[in-house]
Amino acid sequence: MKYFEFGTENKTTLLLLHGADTTWQLSFMPFIEVAKKKCHIIAVAEDGFNTDEPYVDGTSVIDEAHKITEWLVEHFDGKIDIILGESLGGMIMTEILLDPRIKVHTAIADGFTILEYPDFRHDLPKRMVAEILADVELFAFRHMGLFNRILGEDIDSMICKQTSKTTLYNLEYSMMPYRYK
Repeated sequence: MKYFEFGTENKTTLLLLHGADTTWQLSFMPFIEVAKKKCHIIAVAEDGFNTDEPYVDGTSVIDEAHKITEWLVEHFDGKIDIILGESLGGMIMTEILLDPRIKVHTAIADGFTILEYPDFRHDLPKRMVAEILADVELFAFRHMGLFNRILGEDIDSMICKQTSKTTLYNLEYSMMPYRYK
């Protein structure tokens, strides 16, 4: 996991957490160019979606949140003015906000799901569903041109094609027992 900072001379801090299947650059770079004039931006390159560390797989929402929380406590004493969590980043944000060491003025959740996965009683169906979902996502990445035509916009340029099946599987598997607090 890496952290990229922009506009460090500004007092207002803004933490950006990107969604699954994308990167901080694809999700936020045009926004960062404008916002860095008024905010100190911290863009997180989450594990499994970091082109600088393609060999590092994501493990779970909770693990990602824990790493980011520890970094925020170490570097900002846990004080952030604004957190923007997009999709998966919104789920990570909710976990960060649960830590009493973190003090945030404004939290913005952009397009993250509140749909909870089934709570499987046994591990085998959980592993099977995670495997199927990871395969579907990889299939979609490889055939994004079709989705571009159907949706009428360039989704392909927003996808991190280097994401491994292991990362996708780990995230799907870890979200099955996940319940919003």
